[in-house]
Amino acid sequence: MLTLNLILRCAAPSKREKFIISTNITRLCRFYKKTLLVVIRISILFTFAVLSGNLAPDTYMKHIYFDNDGTIVDSEILAVYAMLNRLKPLGFDMDAATYSMRYPGLLEKDILKRIEMEYGIEVPDDFIDHLHRDFNEIFDIQLEVIDGMDHLFRDVKIPKSMVSNARVVHVERCMHRIGLFEGFEGKIFSAEHVARPKPSPDVYLHALAQTGVNAHEAVAIEDSPTGVSAAKAAGIKVIGFLGAAHIADGHEVMLLENGADYIAENASALREILMGLNVL
Repeated sequence: MLTLNLILRCAAPSKREKFIISTNITRLCRFYKKTLLVVIRISILFTFAVLSGNLAPDTYMKHIYFDNDGTIVDSEILAVYAMLNRLKPLGFDMDAATYSMRYPGLLEKDILKRIEMEYGIEVPDDFIDHLHRDFNEIFDIQLEVIDGMDHLFRDVKIPKSMVSNARVVHVERCMHRIGLFEGFEGKIFSAEHVARPKPSPDVYLHALAQTGVNAHEAVAIEDSPTGVSAAKAAGIKVIGFLGAAHIADGHEVMLLENGADYIAENASALREILMGLNVL
């Protein structure tokens, strides 16, 4: 009986011990309550920020938009040489690097208007028809994919589309030529679908609407200042790409001045950026 009383006395806490236990439990409950309230408030603020577009976590990227010429295919340099060869008999003599820096990403008709105004050269009415014939002659022989871009394009794990100032038929032809059209499930958005080409954001706004993606959920890859300006004006994160043959020294400065968020010197650098954005 004496042993049982000792056990009961040891098992039952004293009043002071009960008070200490009760106080600690109360403090612990208050701490967890405050912590829970803080977590709830942070979660609510985070949710509102994401929904309003003020916070755009990279892991939320849902679509990637590729420009075509100078980003996927190395066609810009072919177009440059075709243009310069056709203009030379008219008295216009400029090297490829200077031309690429002065007229990057513009439509042919807009380039010719500027050249006519700046140099007083009269361009024949059938100039563009002859230019296209010249380009087509070298297209099937010399067109190549930019080194590493075909593998990168296939490795993208989120939906992707093409956004170009060129006509859809040209983009399709390029993709067929380099073997990327087969299996491509995205869409091709062209300046021919909208009122104004790049640098207007129209073609990117059209792409966003058609793909059902918010601007902060997308990323664009552009090689020209006009393309960068177009995507940025649409609210899209932009990677400036320098991997094409027509890109001259200092080109990245123009891309950054027009709002590029990143600069990728080649496909390998682009791959690292896209991995950081969780799209590869």
